[in-house]
Amino acid sequence: MKQKTSFLSVCLLLFVMLVCNSCGIFEGKPLTPFTELDFDSTVGDMLEAYGETNEININEEEGLTEYFYPYEHEGRTGQLRFSVNSEDKIERISWIYQPSAAEEVVACAEEWGTLFTDTYGEPDFENPAGKVWYTPRANIGIFRVSILSNNIVRIMFYPPAEQETSNVTQ
Repeated sequence: MKQKTSFLSVCLLLFVMLVCNSCGIFEGKPLTPFTELDFDSTVGDMLEAYGETNEININEEEGLTEYFYPYEHEGRTGQLRFSVNSEDKIERISWIYQPSAAEEVVACAEEWGTLFTDTYGEPDFENPAGKVWYTPRANIGIFRVSILSNNIVRIMFYPPAEQETSNVTQ
């Protein structure tokens, strides 16, 4: 009888853990690999975490203010970009990497593509300029551009409601 009770207890515990996990209760991982901030974070949270920056861009077309911070990720130095809406909430989080060689753009984009494919499955949208995965917490895009001597990889996280494929070539 004791073994049966122990077995049922373990099964009940596993069931509760599965239900909690599917509801997001145990979702403790950061939204992005670059920062603890997410779409509920504000300009105040960003300034507290990263301090003031002199690199600010007003994107009038999209109604966003973009804040840039130098950021190194796994030995690659780039920029962390927070795009903030008129309500002072973070709407997009990007890491922009500009290597000197076009081959590094391809290698970096492929590394990220493999990571996201292993985590989320095949991309939901793909073209020569990039890939997009639609996930419950964020849409994730990898975009790459190589024009003359400008080589750029942009990893972008944006809210799931923004499922427009027209922006993939940005």
